[in-house]
Amino acid sequence: MPLPKFLLSITALVCERVLLEADGVASAIRVVDVFYISPPPSLAPDTLQIIQAYALVILKSVPGYAGEHALRVRLINTVGESSTIAEDSHAEFAAKPGFEELPHSINVVVQLNIGVKRFGICYICLDIDGEEVARTPLTLLQKHPETRVS
Repeated sequence: MPLPKFLLSITALVCERVLLEADGVASAIRVVDVFYISPPPSLAPDTLQIIQAYALVILKSVPGYAGEHALRVRLINTVGESSTIAEDSHAEFAAKPGFEELPHSINVVVQLNIGVKRFGICYICLDIDGEEVARTPLTLLQKHPETRVS
């Protein structure tokens, strides 16, 4: 997936929490890519267990670039189904006064509520103007009970 010419980089993370400071700085807390899931015994067989996390996507433009783009964050689940989980048709790379010649950024934070249909790999995907430009994996594994040896 080549980057569009106006981008320097894209960072896509899955984490337990994201802190957004008043100055716009984002902090990813407990970056994860594997969730170990032990099904609670009280759930009915048809009930989905929900995993909650956050996706943090940071886009950095080339220095001096200003422009508006359509952004979409998608989840491809372990079954291969794709769903839109966040969308902004007017995401803007804009300079702060006095910093016009620096790289500009867009931060996207999305709460993830993933229903576990089966174990395997999910993907968080970023589309810009209808084209996929980045994806990061999120693996769901069954946690096996620990066996004690006597």
